[in-house]
Amino acid sequence: MKKTAYRWGWVVALAMLAGAAQARTDGEKTVVGIGELLRANDCAGAVKALNTGLQTGYPEVALLAGTMFEAGFCVNKNWDKAMGFYTQAHEGGIREGALRLAAGFADPANGPDAAAALWWARRARLDAGTCTSRLPEADDPDRFVEALRAWPAQEVKFCAYVAGVMSFMTADARYPMSGISREAMGRVEVAWTPGRHHFKTQGLSETTGPAQENMFAAVNRSISLAGARYQMPPGVSPTWHIAFDLVFDIDRKRWW
Repeated sequence: MKKTAYRWGWVVALAMLAGAAQARTDGEKTVVGIGELLRANDCAGAVKALNTGLQTGYPEVALLAGTMFEAGFCVNKNWDKAMGFYTQAHEGGIREGALRLAAGFADPANGPDAAAALWWARRARLDAGTCTSRLPEADDPDRFVEALRAWPAQEVKFCAYVAGVMSFMTADARYPMSGISREAMGRVEVAWTPGRHHFKTQGLSETTGPAQENMFAAVNRSISLAGARYQMPPGVSPTWHIAFDLVFDIDRKRWW
């Protein structure tokens, strides 16, 4: 039941792309067109448009393709293909590609692969307190994994869990044009107690009215989906806290 709720939550997020009327780049416009087809439940048309968009090499389209394959929406669910598209998006300059990879590798449904989750969290410049500040500096994956072996196994699992939840929520807020499609703009400060899966949120912007309500609704939805997706490892201290920000904005520089 949890996995079903999580999957359909992403379907809603994908459909929201159709509302992004202010797309500026060709890649954004392509994503909007595919989103309109998804919203109309035209899977055949959406997949055809997706394949055409992928041939152009737009990183925005690669990111959307990764999301569709990871969620299994209009295509067969395939983490390996999603991983390839997310990597392509990351190499195209979109930070969220790395965030989606960190979130995906931390997902129990994909293994999980704690070392890979932390590797991509570092490349996404995720600030997860001591979990990321102590990560090895190695740029070679094998050396990175070797250095992680010096960590207590339970600490690696815990930090992968933290990185997964934070990466997922950060990426969910920063989805291409999410600020436009949700009519939300601003910054939400999140105080998280992982040991109790407790979140306290506070708005840090001048956004008011419906835009602010949409922003907090999106954050609450993200919290619910993260709870459905990730399993907290045992032994996490109930007194450990971590703070991070979720940003909703129409400025491409915030997610590019």
